[in-house]
Amino acid sequence: MSKFKPSVDQLFASLKRCIQASDHVGAERASEEIIERAFEAIDQDDNDQAVAIGKRMQELGNPVGFEIEALVLDDASEPAKAVEVLERGLQAIPDAWRLWELLGNIHSDEARPDDAAKAYDKALACTGAEPASVRYNMALNLARSDKYDAALEAIEPVDVESLEDSELRLNTAAFKTSVLTQLGRFDDAIGLATRVLGRLTDEDYTEESVPHIAELHAQLGRSQAEGKQDAEKAMKHALDAIRIDQGNELALSLVRAIRNDVSDKASLYQLTVKGTWHEPFEGESEKRDFRQTFAIIADSPEQALEMAREVSPDELRRTLAIEESEAVEALPEEPKGVCQVSPYMFYEDEDGDAPGSKPSHKHGCGCGCS
Repeated sequence: MSKFKPSVDQLFASLKRCIQASDHVGAERASEEIIERAFEAIDQDDNDQAVAIGKRMQELGNPVGFEIEALVLDDASEPAKAVEVLERGLQAIPDAWRLWELLGNIHSDEARPDDAAKAYDKALACTGAEPASVRYNMALNLARSDKYDAALEAIEPVDVESLEDSELRLNTAAFKTSVLTQLGRFDDAIGLATRVLGRLTDEDYTEESVPHIAELHAQLGRSQAEGKQDAEKAMKHALDAIRIDQGNELALSLVRAIRNDVSDKASLYQLTVKGTWHEPFEGESEKRDFRQTFAIIADSPEQALEMAREVSPDELRRTLAIEESEAVEALPEEPKGVCQVSPYMFYEDEDGDAPGSKPSHKHGCGCGCS
């Protein structure tokens, strides 16, 4: 028997009843499920549904309604409209720290660091604000303007290693390691990254956290290379990062720099490979074929393919073959190796379903590390 899943309308009816009855626990549960439905809609590109939910939450005076609508607009490359929604929300609910934080994030993304800084200050002053989250974004905003000393000062009050939220802990640790390295504080950077990585548990390896774990390895490799001139340790951590997140660009650049294999014949190749996934998807009996695109500096398409295989999971390497290859430009002075990796793109199945994509081990870091 399948579990009953109430409709959005039913959830809103339940929420209104709970509010009228002063049932705070019930109202919180209904709100949480409504919010979950909104973010499910965003994940499924059903923006109309997400915005509709957001507007209904706004009518009930819940700030998350403005947050949802603003996120949809910002994701749709309409930051000015997203800012308008957030400012409208803050006029109604000025003590909503998440709205101030999101406003700061959009200003920062749009290269308005001063406006972003003001929004983050407002967020920190709100009731119930989460300083770790706000200070991370505050520091990232400063780092984007190359103000690394100020960025470190902003993040310093956060006890990074004790943060309970795994994604926030790992993302913040990777960012702070990057800032420490940028400031030449290599021992501090190595110490932080080593401690955080040394305390990882299986529970930390979530879809959201994996890119940040890889970034920590990459930043640790960078610190070993720049601060200690230890190419062996730097290479180890770079390869660990690539095994965890195939597309980590810092790790890929470290491998190229450490090997420093330069050739007069080298060109930048846009290489599309095809392969077969190592196991059937859930509910399917046949393995899916996929394609993936690499930017690789190599002497030939064949050498580029070998380099693509090197950074691919062991179980996929032997299935890879060249589908398309284009020499984009000659790069005789650049170290050879993989520069960028796309997500996996899967071919249609026998039923004609549209191809899907799978990140090249999840997402890019998004932590703003240099």
